[in-house]
Amino acid sequence: MPGRHDPDTGTMLLERLDAARPLSSVVDDNAAMQILAELMARLVAVPAPPGLRHLADIAAAMLDQVPRAVLALRDPAEQQLAHTCASAVAD
Repeated sequence: MPGRHDPDTGTMLLERLDAARPLSSVVDDNAAMQILAELMARLVAVPAPPGLRHLADIAAAMLDQVPRAVLALRDPAEQQLAHTCASAVAD
C-alpha cells in the first residue's frame, strides 16, 4: 500500500522495492525525472525526525557538484541532461 504511514514512528511505506524494475529501465528521461520528482514530493511531505539529515541539504550539496560534473561530460546531450536534472532538483 504505497503512501501508508505510521504517525507514531514517522515510518512511511512508499513502495516495495522490485529489482526487476530499476529506474534505469525507464527509457524516457522525462518520465524518469517525473518518477523521481513524485518520490521526492512524497519524501518531504512529512517532516523528518530530529537528528536526520534534511533532503534540502543533500540536494544543495549535489547541486554544488553539478558544474564540475558537467565539465567532465563530453556528450552535449549528457551535459544537457545533467543541467535538466539539476534544474529539477533546484526547483
